[in-house]
Amino acid sequence: MKKYLIYIFFLFFIITGRAQANNVPIAGRTWTYANATLLLSRSVGWLVMPGFRYEFSRNLAGKSIDTKDLYFYEFFTGPIYFTGIGKLKVILPFFYYYMGFPMKAQDKYVYGHNLEFSPTFVYKSGNIIIYNRIIFHNTFFSSFYDEVLNNKDWQKGYSLLLRWKLMIQYIVNPKLILEIAEEPFYGLIEDKDMPPVTGPGFSEKGFDMNRMYIGFIYKITKEIALEANYVYEISYKEDAISGRKEHSQIGHYIFITFKSTFKLF
Repeated sequence: MKKYLIYIFFLFFIITGRAQANNVPIAGRTWTYANATLLLSRSVGWLVMPGFRYEFSRNLAGKSIDTKDLYFYEFFTGPIYFTGIGKLKVILPFFYYYMGFPMKAQDKYVYGHNLEFSPTFVYKSGNIIIYNRIIFHNTFFSSFYDEVLNNKDWQKGYSLLLRWKLMIQYIVNPKLILEIAEEPFYGLIEDKDMPPVTGPGFSEKGFDMNRMYIGFIYKITKEIALEANYVYEISYKEDAISGRKEHSQIGHYIFITFKSTFKLF
C-alpha cells in the first residue's frame, strides 16, 4: 500500500505542476482554522471554528500585481451527529457559516449568511482511511449586492453549491497521518433574480472550482492535533460573451488547522 501512496503523491505533483496558465492570476495564500469540537455525548457534538485567509503574493503573466492581503473571514458553528453502519462511520454536521470579505480594492467590507449540511462517511481498513464528504452550501443572504452593486433588493435570495471531498489517509504511527484529497465544487442552484458572484455573493451554476490537497495530521496530545496541507486550487468563471466556463485563477495555499476535542460527558 505504501508503494501505491507514493505513486499517488507523484501523480499529484505532476498534475499541479503542469496545470498552469499564463493568462490568469496566480495567488499565494495562507488559510488558517481553529477547530474546537465539544463532545456532548457519544453521538452528539458541537463545533466552533473561526478562520481567515491571507494573500501574500499575486502575479499575472510572470509580473507581480496587487495582492488582496487579508481578504476572507470565516466562522462555523453548529451540531454534529455521530453514528455508524457496520464498519462505516457516519458524521452528520449542520452548520451556520458566516463569510466576511474585506475588499481592499473597493475599500468595503461585505458578508454573507449560509447554512451547510455535510454528510461525511469514513471507512478504515488497516492503516488506510477513506474519507468521503459532501457539502451542501446554501447561501441566503449577501450584503455584496447592496455595498458593491448598490441594489439592496438583491441581498436576500438562494443558491446551492455542492462540494465533494474524497480523501485517502495513511496512518504512519499513532501520532502521524498522511493525507491526499481532491474536492470539486459545482453550482446546482443559481438565483435568477440577481447576477451570481460565487464567494461574496450567490453561487454561479455549473463547475466552479477544484482543489487538491496533500499534507498530514500530527496528534500533539489526545485532545489536540495539527493538520497541515498544501492546497492547489483552480477556479472557473462563466465568460460573459461565450457563456462557457473559463479558467479564471490559480491559488497556492498553505492550509493550517488547529484541532481540539473536548469530552464533556
